[in-house]
Amino acid sequence: MQLSAKTHSKGFALIITITLLAFLVLLLVSLASLTRVETQVASNNQNIAQARQNALMALNIAIGQLQKHAGPDQRTTARSDIADTTTPAYTTPSGRWTGAFGNGVPVGGFGNPNKYDETPTEIQTNLANYYAANTGDPYVTKGSQARLLNWLVSGNETTTFVAATSGQITTKGTGITFTPTDPVVLGGGTALATDAKVKNLPARILVGPNSVIDSRDYVVAPLVDVSVPKDIVPGGSATDVAVGAYAWWIGDEGTKARINLPKPSAAQAPLSFVSTQRTAIELIDGKNPAGSTAAFTTADLIGSAYDPASNMLKEVLNTNQLLLINPVNMAALNTAVKYRFHDLTGTSLSLLSDTYAGGLKKDLSAVLATGATTPADTAFLFTPEPSTPSDPSNEYGLPTWGQLRSFAQTWAPIGDLTSNQGLTPRVPTMTKIPAYSRPVPTNVGISPIMSYALLGFRYLAPEGDANGQRIALGVYPMVVLWNPYTTDMLPAKYEVGIQRPEYSQVELQGHAGSVATNFAWSSSDVLEVKDLRYGNGSGDPYFRFIIDNTGGIPAGKSLVFTLDSSGNYTPASSSLVLTNEFNPLNCAYLPSSLIIGNPPVPAAGGTYRVGVNGNGSRNTYVSKPTMVTYFSSLDPTYGTNFNWGGNGSQQAYLGAVTTGLAKPTGNTPFYTASGNVVSRQWYQVMSWLTPTSYPHAPFGPNLGFPSDPLAQTQLNASDAPTPADIGKWRGLLQSPGQLSPADNPAWRMHVKARFKDSDSRWIAQNNPRGFTTTNTKISSISNFTGADYVVTTWPPINLDDTGSLVITSSGDSLRSTTMVDSTLFEFRPETLPLLAIGQLQHANLGWFAASSSYSIGNSIGATPFSGVPGSVVRLASTNSSAYADGTYTAFYDQSWLNNRALWDRYFVSTIPNRGTGTLAEASITPGTALPLVLPNPRHVLYGDSTVAPATMRDADKAAAHLLIAGGLNINSTSEQAWRAVLGGNNQLSYDPTGANTGGTAHNKAVFSRFSKPTTNSTASVWQGYRRLSDEQIARFAKNIVEEIRRRGPFVSLGDFVNRRLSDNGAFPLTNDKRLKGTLQAALDATPTGAEAINDGTVATAPNPPNPLNTPLVSLTYPNAFATGSALAGAPTTTAPYSSVAAFAPQYLTQADVLSAIGNNLSARSDTFVVRTYGEVRDHLNSTSTSPVITGRAWCEAVVQRIPDYVDPSINPEVSLESLPTSTAKTTNLKFGRKFKIISFRWLSSNDI
Repeated sequence: MQLSAKTHSKGFALIITITLLAFLVLLLVSLASLTRVETQVASNNQNIAQARQNALMALNIAIGQLQKHAGPDQRTTARSDIADTTTPAYTTPSGRWTGAFGNGVPVGGFGNPNKYDETPTEIQTNLANYYAANTGDPYVTKGSQARLLNWLVSGNETTTFVAATSGQITTKGTGITFTPTDPVVLGGGTALATDAKVKNLPARILVGPNSVIDSRDYVVAPLVDVSVPKDIVPGGSATDVAVGAYAWWIGDEGTKARINLPKPSAAQAPLSFVSTQRTAIELIDGKNPAGSTAAFTTADLIGSAYDPASNMLKEVLNTNQLLLINPVNMAALNTAVKYRFHDLTGTSLSLLSDTYAGGLKKDLSAVLATGATTPADTAFLFTPEPSTPSDPSNEYGLPTWGQLRSFAQTWAPIGDLTSNQGLTPRVPTMTKIPAYSRPVPTNVGISPIMSYALLGFRYLAPEGDANGQRIALGVYPMVVLWNPYTTDMLPAKYEVGIQRPEYSQVELQGHAGSVATNFAWSSSDVLEVKDLRYGNGSGDPYFRFIIDNTGGIPAGKSLVFTLDSSGNYTPASSSLVLTNEFNPLNCAYLPSSLIIGNPPVPAAGGTYRVGVNGNGSRNTYVSKPTMVTYFSSLDPTYGTNFNWGGNGSQQAYLGAVTTGLAKPTGNTPFYTASGNVVSRQWYQVMSWLTPTSYPHAPFGPNLGFPSDPLAQTQLNASDAPTPADIGKWRGLLQSPGQLSPADNPAWRMHVKARFKDSDSRWIAQNNPRGFTTTNTKISSISNFTGADYVVTTWPPINLDDTGSLVITSSGDSLRSTTMVDSTLFEFRPETLPLLAIGQLQHANLGWFAASSSYSIGNSIGATPFSGVPGSVVRLASTNSSAYADGTYTAFYDQSWLNNRALWDRYFVSTIPNRGTGTLAEASITPGTALPLVLPNPRHVLYGDSTVAPATMRDADKAAAHLLIAGGLNINSTSEQAWRAVLGGNNQLSYDPTGANTGGTAHNKAVFSRFSKPTTNSTASVWQGYRRLSDEQIARFAKNIVEEIRRRGPFVSLGDFVNRRLSDNGAFPLTNDKRLKGTLQAALDATPTGAEAINDGTVATAPNPPNPLNTPLVSLTYPNAFATGSALAGAPTTTAPYSSVAAFAPQYLTQADVLSAIGNNLSARSDTFVVRTYGEVRDHLNSTSTSPVITGRAWCEAVVQRIPDYVDPSINPEVSLESLPTSTAKTTNLKFGRKFKIISFRWLSSNDI
């Protein structure tokens, strides 16, 4: 049957209807599914949002804890592995926790608000009391005064501590729940693991396998529940309900090496040579985990994968971006970055704040500038002990700001003597102020060092042995002037005076004709008794001469001066002239009334002899001539009445040629006239110097110049206590014979520099430039000696007169067969500004030569502190000496006190100022625009870029506008960071001498004591600078970290630089911390082998034996500091640091290192990375052991402490101590300076 069209139409409608219904059902199902997905997404988003809220809450808590514990200036921070003094604490994931510390010792004088007005006694008393009261404190056992406030991780929020009203901490934190010594379990070892534990309590991994390679670098933080009250949670819980949790950890960026400091340009290289401008990331190990025991190999270094000259380096903001600067080596850099997560940073900035006393530092570029008056030139660098009747001049000769200022303002010309360029000699100045009984030094002098001042003597017949001709005592002066500077000394005239201050009578005897060897001399043969104490009578006792140095003195040279011609010596005149010639027979004839043939002088052809005139009452055999010498232990009649004494003491001065001044009669560099103190215009004075080996005869054999002994036949046996003593205790100065018109001197007396013959480390512990070189009741000098001998060799020193100059040696010995030139000191080249506090080591501060040659930056034990290594001052009333100069009543550990006064309170900005800038900047004004980049580019501008130049040149305000890029925390226990910092001059490719010698050696890390050394040569220990291998840098860094663990935490830079005043045991211990500062101990810790920096086995001197290989002989001084410890640098003498030549230019010292890197060190950290974690839990299905986590979130923020106070109503440069009580002051004392978030990012588990 055929269907109709209508029938077809009805079927299609049914299909359409069914289809539409199907679509409708599908739509409904889809809508339901979408709704379900959206609901789930919304629920997940809510969980994530809640987790992020917990993470942000953790961030706020962490920053709050950081503000509380590290906001004030008087705080320091350190990683928790600093506590391990035996083995590196890399084996626990809590070894990277950050600790906050305060200073447990009261700061400031007793009742004195000025924290730098503490006297040395107050300082050492406060420390001693603190140590005694806290013997059980683990940090006190290391000599540290740090007080632990808290470990900055989650779970420790309830820790409490009490801040003093000054903001300082003197009590440690209490109630610390979690410590780094608590056991740690990693569990699953990932960010998602819920079984990690600290102290058997839940914890979370915040630094894990996607951040680091080695599990020893993981960081685990305790988990803290986020709970809500039980009555608002459905389900009837009996306790508050944990609906989530958080964890946080604060990482210390200041303990890491900054990665984005570019290589200096060629124009910056001379500046970087002095003070490093970058960190050598290429010297860091990129293939081994922290704590690896693998032997050093350069193949493990990051090396060429890091290009410090890359133009992209400045654009790198974090370590992950470091990979982009070298795509070819991206894989190697990625590995290195993960191994070095705790060693590298791209963000660290340090404030210029004073962690010792609080407040911002003051700028030495301004303080030392021309025209600066605060502190006053007469102000001491440190507060002296108050004078008392028993110690009346405790302030005498201490270093002043005037001295430091004059040093900083003195430029060394770039030219030399060939272009009439050089240092101009100037006399040190002094000023009498009412506060003190004696003048204070206000300016450092410039002069050569008088390393030798000799007077030879012989009786002569100048016109011949003929009747009617005179007999005269000829005086043979010889002086050596040594230029110890790296710059030539310009021509000048000097006056030299030499005197023997004790009884010094000699006796001339004469007899007619020839006499037999056994002739019995009698009292009738005595022709003259002359007292050599008096060159010109008691009112003018010095023998004085003029030195005419017409050609100047080249750098390092020692020139010999003798009389240009013989002539009559006129009392009260110094007209006879010494020139740079060797005229061995030229002498000055003293006035004489002795005429040959006029009785009692015998006629021509007589026989004469000369000896010491003794007091007749001491000579039993008075019928004989009274020639006896002082002193014989066998002479029971010895007393104070004698005519030759003083242990052979001598004194001499080098001065300017003056007229109108009183003739010198004493040994102090000033005198009083009409009630006014007048300078004697001396450059250098050496007084009461004696041979250091005693008891002795004045012409005895103790120092290698034997007397001229009498034959036994010349005296009756009864003339001596025993025949064996004949010639030992009695002797002739001039043997019997006829008088000649010219001859070598017969006897002599001298003052000389002992150099390698010294009994101590003559550079490290004495100062050859010392304005006053003398033995006092407290201190003794061993680098100079005074003595008198019969002449056996003339000249008694080795010299070279074959060239245009007559020269001798310095450094090695005056008797050296090879002429050795030594440069020990410098003035800043005129082309360089003052760049670093470490450069001030060259300032000749104070007046005492018994202090160190380089008192700023170094810190070694001083010998006067016998038995009291915890002291920094000794008073004369506590000691005594029969032959000492009573002018000096106090001896200070000047290095220790100078370091404390400077390193924390001051910094060098390198902002151009008159005097501390270059010579070209000598006319600069306060309003002169600043350069876009400072000479030290590590100092970067903070805040308003329109700060007025005058504000930046304000010593008190500059620090409020500057930050240090990449300042390293001195408590850093990262060996790799220390490698990078120490190698800051690596690849500098700069030749400081301009000689273009040395080739690729200039690409190594260098340390130089001098801004412009005289030579690149390392053939002599006495000149040049040091280049270190990569292996030496690595060992040095390792040693530093070991010393930090032994000594730290440090509460200030001065604390780090200085030797400890306490150690855990009787002095001296092996590696006693009371002997030297941290860096010096690290330098000395490896004395031999390829890794040694100061090597005690490798010959580095042109004249063997190498002076650095020659330890001191066994010493017998009666105190612990001298017996193989302070003098030797250790309990036993060990080359090289026990060498008398220690601290020679090729011996790298702590001050040398600080000169290079000290600008870039900080006592604390101011940049921190905060990682936090937040989670949300299904509280209905969770248990305490099995939480059901419904949301997780991680975030990371970098926070920076800035100069502004938390309450900004007080300007950042204002000292809070100076303000009256207010809410703002109280707030800022409690919370300090503001922390600011400078970067933030959310993390995923793949980033942990």
